Amino acid sequence: MAKSLPPLVPFPEAAWRQHLVPEEWEACLDAWVSLTEAHLSFAPSDFMQISSKDESLPTFLTSFAAELALSHDIFPSTGPSRGKQLRKQCFLLSYRLLEIGSPPEPLLRWEFLANICKIYGKSHASKLVSMVWKRSSTYLENSLRLVKNFLIRELDAGLKADLKTAELRLKQLNHLLHASPEASAFLTAGSDFMDSLISCYKLMNPPLRKSIISTTYLCLIGLTESKKPNLSSLVDQLYSLKVAAETHKAGPTNVNDSLVAELVTVTPILKQVQQRIDSSGSGSSRAKLVLTALEKFRKAGGSGQRALFIKRKIDKGKWPATGDEYGHGSRAHVHRMSLISQVQDLFPDFGSGFIVKLLNEYNDDVEQVISHLLEDSLPTHLEGADRSDTL
Repeated sequence: MAKSLPPLVPFPEAAWRQHLVPEEWEACLDAWVSLTEAHLSFAPSDFMQISSKDESLPTFLTSFAAELALSHDIFPSTGPSRGKQLRKQCFLLSYRLLEIGSPPEPLLRWEFLANICKIYGKSHASKLVSMVWKRSSTYLENSLRLVKNFLIRELDAGLKADLKTAELRLKQLNHLLHASPEASAFLTAGSDFMDSLISCYKLMNPPLRKSIISTTYLCLIGLTESKKPNLSSLVDQLYSLKVAAETHKAGPTNVNDSLVAELVTVTPILKQVQQRIDSSGSGSSRAKLVLTALEKFRKAGGSGQRALFIKRKIDKGKWPATGDEYGHGSRAHVHRMSLISQVQDLFPDFGSGFIVKLLNEYNDDVEQVISHLLEDSLPTHLEGADRSDTL
């Protein structure tokens, strides 16, 4: 049995990677691939004796996840198989380290888990995050409590807050919320976090507003996704939204310029909640009343009221410069731009070309597009498509 392995150097930030000549970069990749493979080849007893005590492992894994979450195009010069190999080995190594009795604390922080969720998707990451909740929930809760308190403080501070940092934290947190119902339940415990989201949405800050809508949706829908859906808490949260919307409506501002109006218009929250309450067999008259009341705040012309289209030719994502193939010229062109914008409200990193492919697949039904995206249930030919593709 080997007594030790050489330490892994941290994965460099983009600014440092630019200074590495190709030979140096190749040498780093060779070392990372070889060393991670060596750790994975250990028998359980050797892994506990060597890998679990190697402080360079969590440092490398957290730095790798942080950089890959910022840019998926880190390995352009090495070919897809090389990058794919390191990505796979880092996931497996993270999983093995989190399985041990006392996992490295850096791997239990919400930032690392959120990055893992973004890189590997819900289907893979949810298993890893669920394991952390079962084995090391105290560490993860403490980490989430810190970011929850930070966001509440900043969102409540309004224009005096560090809104850019708050926006970035929400965006990163959304990846964890998408894969972890437990995270949704933790953040929605009490009313302070949701109240802060509602309050900060009043600010005219479009990028931050998009993040707030996404976070609100994911928090609410996450309450329905655990093995035992927390429908009582969900209805309480929806009722609070209804009260907030009614208060906003009674005020001097535009009734449509509220978080609730935007939420029920651009996301499938009401439809999905109703379906999941029905499927659980535990529907209540209170839930029905709340959903009916929230439906009244949907903005006219929103995604819940699908436009009627003349039958058109469905292509494979190519969008002609003119609207002729849609049957009604520039009006259809403008309408499709509106549909793309609605999807980008929740997924601002997605390119317009990729969104057009989704709209083609689901017959311009934005609710279906958003639902399949958030549930990670796209068909195979779209799952592997380039999500940054533009028109």
